[in-house]
Amino acid sequence: MLNLKINYSYKKLDANLWDNSSSATYFTSSNWHDVVLSFYHGTFLTRRLHKPVYFQASFDDGSWILGFFFVSKTIKGKTITFGHLLGPSDYYDLLYSPSITNEQFQVLFNQIQLDFKSRTMQFVHLKASSKCYQAIAQLPLVISTPLSCVAIPLPETYEAYYSSLSKSVRQNIRTAYNRLEKSNLHVQLEIFEKRDYAQINWEQLKQLYSSRNDFRKEKKYWKSQLYFWLDYGFQHEKDMFDFETIRKTDFTLAVLKINQEIAAYFFGFKIEKNIEINRVVINDDFKFFSPGLLLFNEYIKKEIPQIEGIDLTVGDEKYKFDLGGKPHIIYNLKVSI
Repeated sequence: MLNLKINYSYKKLDANLWDNSSSATYFTSSNWHDVVLSFYHGTFLTRRLHKPVYFQASFDDGSWILGFFFVSKTIKGKTITFGHLLGPSDYYDLLYSPSITNEQFQVLFNQIQLDFKSRTMQFVHLKASSKCYQAIAQLPLVISTPLSCVAIPLPETYEAYYSSLSKSVRQNIRTAYNRLEKSNLHVQLEIFEKRDYAQINWEQLKQLYSSRNDFRKEKKYWKSQLYFWLDYGFQHEKDMFDFETIRKTDFTLAVLKINQEIAAYFFGFKIEKNIEINRVVINDDFKFFSPGLLLFNEYIKKEIPQIEGIDLTVGDEKYKFDLGGKPHIIYNLKVSI
């Protein structure tokens, strides 16, 4: 049962093999990995210091694991990172058969460490429900760092959802619509998917995101700033909307317009009857009308028959709980030998 066979490759695994494996998150899909690789190939230092390795592992009982990791060389030796490394990738996991066991995971990780002569392994943004996380958490000398995430579980009807919100949030929603009415402004929700790619003004969305987040960016230490400028060749940091690979993803873009101007939008990915959102943007020109609250209210009102949950992913900002969100935890882990 524990006889292990591993095939390594420095080329991406076949997309059919990748996507025929079930997963609990869209961020493990082949199409999203192509977006990550677009970020990666656009760097100078990162792609020289961190090399992606793909693998397929199988055991005698038919159990299997496949995925990728990055190998990095440092002064202290090699580090193996199981994670996306670049891009707004909120979750990570390996793909594996339902029959996989903790012991098989541990045998795999031990063999990878031996094969690449690494003393440190890192795992980034693993869900607590992941079998991969559960296996690593049992290893000795594990340093575990929890991160908060929030997801909104949805009932069967909009009326039930609206009733579940706090009295103050329901009042805020009514106030937002009243302000629009008094200002003689019209609100409209537009939903775009993969087939609508050519209709979307990606540059406008990117600029709105950039202007919204400029003031939020933390000041970098000089070493980090120097690495950043060298990595991007003294150009601006790339955005996921810069890459053609984003058009291949099964995205959902919801745009709230007030009198035909974008007041707010979110971008994410549907997986079964849930949607994982990795970008929410508010236009401050419409802040008086609570556009973020209206965006999700209008989306839920329209889509609730088709979706069971909205995962707002990493971060525990107040608005996520106002919308009815419930917390869940993901983990960063470090294993040293």
